Amino acid sequence: MHSDAFFTDESGLALNAKRIFTMRHAVSLPFNLFRDMWSSRSSKTIRACSLVAIFLGGLAVIELRRLSLLGDGSFAEAIPTNHLASIRWTVSVILVFEIVRLVLVLERSVANMLSGQLEVYSLILLRDAFIPLESFGEPLNLTGQSEVVMAMIADATGAIILFLICQYFMRLQQHQPITEDDTSSERFVAIKKIIATGLLLLLLGLIIADARMVMMTGKVLRVFDIFFTVFVFVDVLLALVSMSFSRSHPVVFRNFGFAFVAVLLRLALAAPEFARPALGVGAGVFAVFLTVVYNYAMRGTFSLIPSRSGQHSSSLASEVRTPSETVRSVQELAAVKAPSANDRAGTT
Repeated sequence: MHSDAFFTDESGLALNAKRIFTMRHAVSLPFNLFRDMWSSRSSKTIRACSLVAIFLGGLAVIELRRLSLLGDGSFAEAIPTNHLASIRWTVSVILVFEIVRLVLVLERSVANMLSGQLEVYSLILLRDAFIPLESFGEPLNLTGQSEVVMAMIADATGAIILFLICQYFMRLQQHQPITEDDTSSERFVAIKKIIATGLLLLLLGLIIADARMVMMTGKVLRVFDIFFTVFVFVDVLLALVSMSFSRSHPVVFRNFGFAFVAVLLRLALAAPEFARPALGVGAGVFAVFLTVVYNYAMRGTFSLIPSRSGQHSSSLASEVRTPSETVRSVQELAAVKAPSANDRAGTT
């Protein structure tokens, strides 16, 4: 009788484990499908072709505006008359692509996501360096524009320095798991995938709202400002969620420190000329020293020299998967299997 009860309890626990495991992969499936689609070679080709089309199409639309062939509506008024504006449009679309890739690496590492935020902001600085050119007219006339040119140089220089800091930041990462077992790692990754899916849906909604506002009023919604504000709350949320898996003080301190870096980047977006690149570079320097202190707390060694086992590639290159996790998720939904431990994605 006791033996039958034992087997009954054991089968019940196994059934509950299967249900939890199946639910975990069901909520991760949309993210996995989109990630694999985004990482495919055909998708990369489509994105590259779309950037070329936007750049050439922008030149054509601006020329039509210069020839007064777009009418007198709000849409025509929103079109600049300087062909250099097509560069800004193209870089803005690249920024959207980079934000998508930034969100996709969230499942791998919180540090990778922060590195992505720094890289995106460096690209924003580089885009901002092009914007003043639109007011110079054609042909270019720099008379009385020395202060504007200096601001452009400051943005471009800040972009280069921040990009360099970002690469150094990634090489300092040691990507130590904050979870104690594979089950906790699976749970942490599933939560990050749910958050990432919400971010992707938010980005889609902001892009649609921005396009609609441009068409109706000629005004532009500041998508990147809004999204960087969201990043602040996401970083805080991730810090709180990580406490469920690790209450280690260095881990908690570092994760909330990452949230402060996101705050600095948001302040940089709203800052005036010359302060924008300074705040961005300051955020990168803070992230570097935060990582150095964290590595010292975890390893007991204080070093500014990246180890050979550190990250040697861009944070945004982590989205490639072999084999495809989407195929595994679909198979696991059809017939539940034991979770694989070949990829400890719940890293710091």
